[in-house]
Amino acid sequence: GGRQGRGRDSPALRAAKEINSEIVKAETPQEVLNTFASRGGAKGLAGGGVFNSVNFSTCLHRLARIASAFNPNGAAAQAETRRSILSDPRFALLFCSAAEAIVGVDESISTAASLKVLEGAGVEERVAQLIKNDGGESFMRVQFKPREISNVAWAIAKLNFSPPASVFPIVRSSECSQGMEDAEDNIKVMPKEEIIFDLVATSLKVRSQVLEVAKERSAIGDPALKAQVKSRWIPTLSQLGAKVLDLTSAFGADLYAPSQPGLFQSQEVANALYSFATAGRADPPFFDILAKRHFEVSAEMKRRGQQEARPQEFSNSIWAFATAGITGPRQR
Repeated sequence: GGRQGRGRDSPALRAAKEINSEIVKAETPQEVLNTFASRGGAKGLAGGGVFNSVNFSTCLHRLARIASAFNPNGAAAQAETRRSILSDPRFALLFCSAAEAIVGVDESISTAASLKVLEGAGVEERVAQLIKNDGGESFMRVQFKPREISNVAWAIAKLNFSPPASVFPIVRSSECSQGMEDAEDNIKVMPKEEIIFDLVATSLKVRSQVLEVAKERSAIGDPALKAQVKSRWIPTLSQLGAKVLDLTSAFGADLYAPSQPGLFQSQEVANALYSFATAGRADPPFFDILAKRHFEVSAEMKRRGQQEARPQEFSNSIWAFATAGITGPRQR
């Protein structure tokens, strides 16, 4: 399975810890992206087996934190930091790798081989072959833990690169839509497997566009002319950001199941609520799951004598419901 070699004190785990240490020390976006590239994360699908789920979530969280931090040079300088991140091909490859890792894409498959998947008809069947299948329950499931997913969602919201539902409809799993109205505004319904296939196909499209632009730039000798070649992958990357959020929402019941007590804190639930509301991709069924889980986790923490949820977490959650315009049985 994909978890081999990642046990206690394994070389892979030691390497992942070293990478994480390097990421959290980074003070600029360039340093974060340099770590991703120099460690080999850009060489294959899903990080080429070099980065684990914690590394990916830390990378994206660190970039978002740097981009959203107070800039003494003003709002224009802060906006330029964000622009430089989103237009960097290494960020595109980092986000593609993270998206692929989230759904369990086989990291041993080369990028060149994977891009052939997009050629011709029958793309969905070929995309399915890119996903690791060990016959276990993790097949066609979200591979990241709730804390890591919350960090990724927070990064997407803070970097502000996914379109809101008013521009790009939310995709809800058909399992979540049972018993709900069919004709809802800005909602598209798909089976969970199709949501995964579509996400992977979109990631491969971003990779293909990054490669096309790189070839175009490499053929130009004049630096000024080279700089004029636009980062044409950004609109597709924006859609991929939305699809990662929608995937999280589709698998919300699994991710935030009551059967997983103690695996995450109320902060992760509050962060997820905040992120989806900020990104404009809040879906009522998912928010209902999160709200219920928020209270369950808080009650469990209190029962165990652990530190209870901070007031800020509840205020952030209330803000998220108000911003998303969602009301329901869990809002109380």
